[in-house]
Amino acid sequence: MQSYKEEPWQDFSGESAKNLHAKCLWVLVIDTSISMEPHMQELVEGLRAFKADVENDPVASERIEVAIVEFHEKVKVRCAPKLIDDMTIPEFSTGAYTFMAQGLERAMQVLDTRVEWYRGSAQPYYVPFVVLITDGEPNGPKDVHKVAMGIKKRMNSSKRSEQVMFMAFGVDGANMELLEEISDPMFPPMYVRNANFSSLFQWLSMSTKIVSHSTPDDLSLPQMIAESATDQEDFQRNV
Repeated sequence: MQSYKEEPWQDFSGESAKNLHAKCLWVLVIDTSISMEPHMQELVEGLRAFKADVENDPVASERIEVAIVEFHEKVKVRCAPKLIDDMTIPEFSTGAYTFMAQGLERAMQVLDTRVEWYRGSAQPYYVPFVVLITDGEPNGPKDVHKVAMGIKKRMNSSKRSEQVMFMAFGVDGANMELLEEISDPMFPPMYVRNANFSSLFQWLSMSTKIVSHSTPDDLSLPQMIAESATDQEDFQRNV
């Protein structure tokens, strides 16, 4: 197995806020192991449609920030957190392994650094979301259960700066039992039938709009987002 080398990460201390609207960060953690290669074109097309749809919403476009982390035997931040207008669709690479734990760790690092920047620049913010998309089984040197346990603990934290929402989506070949184990009961993993990324990113677009048209202290948001996934015809709760 290839060794994992941690890449340095940046902070945002030199960045100025483009506006002072409340921000909601969505970190997409995307499995780009070799088994995902047949689906990459549809995934990229889904991302483009998602970007265009959110850009056309005058409220969401001022509030939604997106970051993209990809993982195989390397973990890369393909898009640092930024407003949807400034988001670039990356050219993904593929690799032989599925270092899911490291991908989630990097996603949380990106999230925490951005939240620290929100707080330091006096920007209100919503509880951020981490969305995992995978078709495989983790086979890296780190235990994904241990990493997921830390995320689940933060989902139930009473400390505002620690709170996060985590959702997992499995596509063809995904180990749904594992995704069930690492997910919180409020956000059970969903199986995306036929690797239908179009439906997945339509759901993501709808969810970001639900959040952006609410207030950061709306306690009903987590349940609303969870129910919106369950209602999608192309998602399955159990397989």
